[in-house]
Amino acid sequence: DEKAPPLTPAMIVTPPASGVVPGGFSFTLTCGTTGYPQPAVVWTKDAVSLPDDNNFKIDSNGTLIITNVVSEYSA
Repeated sequence: DEKAPPLTPAMIVTPPASGVVPGGFSFTLTCGTTGYPQPAVVWTKDAVSLPDDNNFKIDSNGTLIITNVVSEYSA
């Protein structure tokens, strides 16, 4: 019998970095996590989840890629 690993709490081990990006460029944010099952990373701005669309791509490990940065994306 193969047992599943024990449940472990979700933790952020590599918080996202901040940065300044000129308009029109791309910016990638990563958020390293641990836990079992693998935690889901959700990106928000002003308490609203970012869409997964042409400007915001969220890959399966939670990395956020912002393309064509504009000033409205600033914190």
